[in-house]
This record gives sequence, C-alpha cells and structure tokens, in this order.
Amino acid sequence: TSHPNGPGPNDTVITVQFAPGFSSGNVTVTAVNNCGSSSNNRQLAVRSAAISTPGLIQGPTNACLLMLSLANPTGVEAQYSIRKVTNATSYNWVAPAGATIIAHPAGTGADDTVIVVTYASGFTGGNITVTATGNCGTSAARSLIIQAGLKPGTTGAISATELQSCPDRVIQYSVAALPSNTNWLQWTVPANATIISGQGTASIAVAYTGAAINGNITATPSNGCATGGTRSLAVNLSACSIGTTFVKAKTSDMPSCEVSVYPNPSPGQVHIRLSSFSTEPIQIRILDLQGRVYQTRTAKGTQTITLGTELRPGQYIAEINQAGRLLHKRFVKL
Repeated sequence: TSHPNGPGPNDTVITVQFAPGFSSGNVTVTAVNNCGSSSNNRQLAVRSAAISTPGLIQGPTNACLLMLSLANPTGVEAQYSIRKVTNATSYNWVAPAGATIIAHPAGTGADDTVIVVTYASGFTGGNITVTATGNCGTSAARSLIIQAGLKPGTTGAISATELQSCPDRVIQYSVAALPSNTNWLQWTVPANATIISGQGTASIAVAYTGAAINGNITATPSNGCATGGTRSLAVNLSACSIGTTFVKAKTSDMPSCEVSVYPNPSPGQVHIRLSSFSTEPIQIRILDLQGRVYQTRTAKGTQTITLGTELRPGQYIAEINQAGRLLHKRFVKL
C-alpha cells in the first residue's frame, strides 16, 4: 500500500495490507540498475495464522449443587475459565438455556477468559461453549458439558450420642457424611423435641423435654435438582425422673447461693449467673467429665461469669465452691 522510503535506490521498505480471505503467498523483491535486474528474486513466504481452539474449560459441571435449593436459596454463582489463546483478540462465550452469564471478571476483548454463570431452578443440562477470534478468523468451539437431574446418594445409618441427660436431655444424631451429590440434609424430629443446631448438615443436636418421647428421627438428602430417599431412626425415651435437676436449682449445700447456667446446651458462650447473700468469695472451676480442670474463676455476691468460646464441644461441669460448700452444674458445649 506504500513505499515509506520513496522510489528508486531508497525503495527498501514497503507496507502491505492483507485482505480478510488471505491464506498464504510470497512477497518478492528484485534489484534493478542500468545494466538490468538481479538474476534471482528474493522471496518471503507469508501465511495467515489460524486461531487455535481454546483449551479445556475449567469449572464445576454438576449444576444440581449450584441451582436454587434449601442449602442455597438464591443459588450459587459458578466461575468458568480458559487460558489465553495466542493471537486472539476476543472470545465468544455461550451458556445453555436456563443458564445466564452474569459477569466477565477479567474484562472484554483479549482478556475475556473468565465468566460467571448462574443456573435457574428449571435448568435441565447443556453445554458452555467458547470460541476465540483473531485477525485471521474464529477458532473451533470448546465445550464443557453441564449436568442436571442428578439425584442425591443414599443416606447412611443414623447414630445417636447423648450429650446431656435428664431433665434437659440433648442427643446428637449423625451420619458419617453427607451423601454424594447432596448439599442439604433435611432432619425431622418427634413431638416435644427441638433441633438446636446442625439442620442441613451431617449432624444435629436435639433437645428433648422431660416427657416420654416416641417417634422417629429422619434425614432426607436433597440438592437443587431432586430429593433422595429418607433414612429414619426410631426414638423411644422414658420420662425423666423427678429431682434430677442441674440448672436453676437451690441447694441445701449452699443455702445462701443460687446458680443458673444458660444457654444450656450452647453453641457459643455460656453464662453462669451467681446470686449470693454471703460475702464469702465464690470459687468456680470448669471441669470435664474426667475431672480435668479447664478454667478457674473467682466471684463474689451477685455476678455473671461468661465463658465457653475457648471450650471444645462436649460435656462440662461447673463446680461452685463458697466457704467449702459445693454445688455442681453440668452443661454442654456444642
């Protein structure tokens, strides 16, 4: 298209524009003087460089764990990415029906190698595809299969572990792990029982009243596509005997002191409320069921002691000692 250095003996530079359909050819040059032309042409082979197909698309392929579900009421955003393609100036991403590309975090053009996708509740599966485009054309498409309609696996056997005895009974129910292809385990409990922690996970803690309990603990796995089979465990608990209280109880050993422990059980902090008419100092020790001392505190009169965030899950005893008179309160850290 031009000779930047001009004609004649200075004509050693040219600029060339290639048409969109150009594939290959030669640029040739000969030298000329008053005696004639050079005997051999000098040639340079020129060809168009085809754009390579993008590499493998990286990202999650099971949409059932990303769609709207009990575990994720608004769904989960999924990120997909490829490596940059040499000589690519842009990329074209396409999501299947029921999936929406909501962001291009790396930007557009030559940097558009990452997308963020959400899946609607009715998504039935399909392919995410991407092509690379450069000055010489567009590459073949790279695809990633996204699956849907996958049912959760089978829930394993339910085991029971007593965390706290009567009258404020707490029992932990667990399965070894969430079933495959599951992001939520829905638990149900009998009447007069309350799930106090763990709903949706592989383990729950259940508080019971002191009444007799008859019924079933059930666990049903689910994801954004389907619900699996239900596993159940029969529960038969006798009514608690009268007089086995540990919390909010006055004691003849400590006639001038009232102690309460709350919340019990607790997933976090535990508060020990002391109310004493005596001026004697109150010594508090926190022990496990093997008698090992974890903490010691001192209080006087009416006071609330807060602890628990540093304790591991398990059963503990708060030993209250005022002038040699002892009171023990059991509590559970979840």
